[in-house]
Amino acid sequence: MTRPARAAPDHRAYARDGGPHRLAVLLAALTFLEQAVGRSGRAKENAPVPYAPPAGKFLGVLTQDEYMDSPELRVAVGLASCQTRPGADPSQVPSRTMRQLLLPIDPGDRSQPNGRWRDFPVIPGFGSRPLPDVLADVLVWRCRTAADEFGSERFWGAPAFRSGIRVPADDLHRFASGELDEQKLNLLFRACLALSWRNVSYQWLAAAPRAPVPTLGVLQPLANGLRPGTGLRRGSELPSVAGEGEEAELALNPDWAMQLTAGRVAKVHEDALARLRQAGWDAVPAPPVFPDGTRIAAALVPRCLRPGTVLSAIATKIKTSDSEEQS
Repeated sequence: MTRPARAAPDHRAYARDGGPHRLAVLLAALTFLEQAVGRSGRAKENAPVPYAPPAGKFLGVLTQDEYMDSPELRVAVGLASCQTRPGADPSQVPSRTMRQLLLPIDPGDRSQPNGRWRDFPVIPGFGSRPLPDVLADVLVWRCRTAADEFGSERFWGAPAFRSGIRVPADDLHRFASGELDEQKLNLLFRACLALSWRNVSYQWLAAAPRAPVPTLGVLQPLANGLRPGTGLRRGSELPSVAGEGEEAELALNPDWAMQLTAGRVAKVHEDALARLRQAGWDAVPAPPVFPDGTRIAAALVPRCLRPGTVLSAIATKIKTSDSEEQS
């Protein structure tokens, strides 16, 4: 018998019946519980931060079902697996996972390996505000703190997260366009936040966007890091993305995330075009009508799988005397 659509979820259903959707509901309930405990000072005094199990085996279950193996799952995994890198002094600038940004949890130590409760999340509002708004704030925070990471001197600007499972470009452009099932994405993202994504790798099939969002397309290569000049990196058909190079790699202007959320999408687009020209690309001009800047900022948080495929679809390589000699 089919359960009524408005019935409260049965968190015992996975133990009884199994299945990817029931597992997602169970994991999401754990994140709800952690948030509830995190809001209570007395509860935090009596309950340590729960252990977050490795995500690998759970991801294997979630992808078994065609409905669950979806753009929403791929975006949720990409978001939940984002992680900063420590600073030169990890005691002052520790590595933080997305779980430790959105939940009131600080990184752990030897005495409390699962983490420590904190008074408030680093990024407030998860669960009480629309997810794109919260993720846009994550990007603002990330752009402000990227320079504190070890190795930040490699970049001219602020790269987005440098660790995390990459998401196919098509999924991120659909997210920026508001085409994903928001309720499903929220469920799966909550489920993924209950897990540990450290040392978990997963390779989705790359998919170029069918209808790219131009501003997102010109920003994604910079979010990953793009080497200046028209030269090609070894073994690559496109300019280097997030690789090693002698010159500092071009990244996002730290102010762009805030400008996107303020609706100044055209200004960000124009500034990004100027930075891409330094990398040897002449991209499409700003469109007359823009998607929501907050959604563009949110879609820049996960790492993009093969952002160069988007760049090659909306930009042309600038020919110079150096590039002609190389060809």
